Amino acid sequence: MIAATRFPVAVAQTKRGETFNVRPVHPDDKWTLADAFTRLSPETRYNRFLVPSERLSNSQLAYLTELDFHDHVAWGAIDGDNPVAIGRFIRFDDDPASADFAITVFDTHQGRGIGPMLLEILAVSARSRGISRFHFDVLAENEPMLSVLRRYGAEVEPNGDLVHAVLEVQKIPAPVIVDGDLGVLMEAAARGRDQSSGASSKDAEFTQ
Repeated sequence: MIAATRFPVAVAQTKRGETFNVRPVHPDDKWTLADAFTRLSPETRYNRFLVPSERLSNSQLAYLTELDFHDHVAWGAIDGDNPVAIGRFIRFDDDPASADFAITVFDTHQGRGIGPMLLEILAVSARSRGISRFHFDVLAENEPMLSVLRRYGAEVEPNGDLVHAVLEVQKIPAPVIVDGDLGVLMEAAARGRDQSSGASSKDAEFTQ
C-alpha cells in the first residue's frame, strides 16, 4: 500500500456510457500495481505477460511505473478509489513510428468497455508522440481481445499459439472525454512533476 497521494485526472466515458477517472501512471503507483497484480486471475496474468508469473519484481515495478511519457506511456483507469485497468505503449528502438501496446483490465471489471476506452486514450497519446502503428501479440485463445482488435481494424496474423496484430493508430477513434485534458496530464507527467491545477475539476487516488 502506498501513501494516499492525490493526482489530477480526466474523466473518460466508455461506449456503454460509464465514466472512469483516468490519469498517467506515476512512480508512486508501484505498490498499488504490485498488490493489484497479485489479485489478477492466473488466466489474466498469462494473457497479459504470456508467461506464468505470480508477482512483479522490484525491477519490473520500476520499469512499469518510472516512465518518460515519450517512448513509454501508461494510463490508469480508476473507479471510485479503486484502480481497474492499466494500458501502455512502448516505442520500438528499431522502428520509432511503431510501438508495442498492452492493456490489462482487472478481472472484476472486464466486459465493461474499459479496454477499448484505454486503447483510444493510448492512441491519442501515441499520435502526439509520432507513433502511427501499434503492435500486439495475443494468445489465439484470447477471443475477447481479438474481437476488440478486429473492431478497430487490426491486421491479424496467426503464429502458432499466438496472433500478431497491427493497428493503424490514425484509424482508432478519439475517446469521449467528459472532463479534463489528456494532453495537459501527459505533458505534466513528461515534465516529471505533479500538475496541481488546470487539468480537471476532479481529483482521484490511484491507490488502495
